[in-house]
Amino acid sequence: MRIVKAAGLAVLLAITAAPNPGRTQAPSVAPGYGPPVTLELARRMIDAAIAETQRRNLQMAVVVVDPAGNLVAFARTDAVQVASIQIAIEKARSAATFRRPTKVFEDALVGGRMAILGLTGAVPVDGGIPVVVGNRIVGAIGVSGGTAQEDGQMAAAGIAAGH
Repeated sequence: MRIVKAAGLAVLLAITAAPNPGRTQAPSVAPGYGPPVTLELARRMIDAAIAETQRRNLQMAVVVVDPAGNLVAFARTDAVQVASIQIAIEKARSAATFRRPTKVFEDALVGGRMAILGLTGAVPVDGGIPVVVGNRIVGAIGVSGGTAQEDGQMAAAGIAAGH
């Protein structure tokens, strides 16, 4: 099992380190983990993302997780599809545990790197972004309910409110 995980990590590093103009690049050295995101910060980010979804008349689920991918806070608009709730959680977990936005995986897959599909827990759809405080990953935000691009925009709105 350790060999499989090590091989998966090697594939991930090779995929995200390979130069490819036009795709989201992961940092060569991802920030380390810090203490878990506070409930206050999580709520501030969620409130900002939900406000933006309402401004755009979108139906979405928004979550914030700690560095281990455990749920810290959650909100959803009234008419969001039920599946979006779990998808938002998985996007946030992916961003936190892999220490990079899920857009990196989406871009790699679109670029033909099918090996992404073999990385357990890597969600190859925009909408998950790590929460970085003091150059340490303290959690991640995940959004689902719109297009991948809309999910990414709402996640970015939440991240912006955290700064």
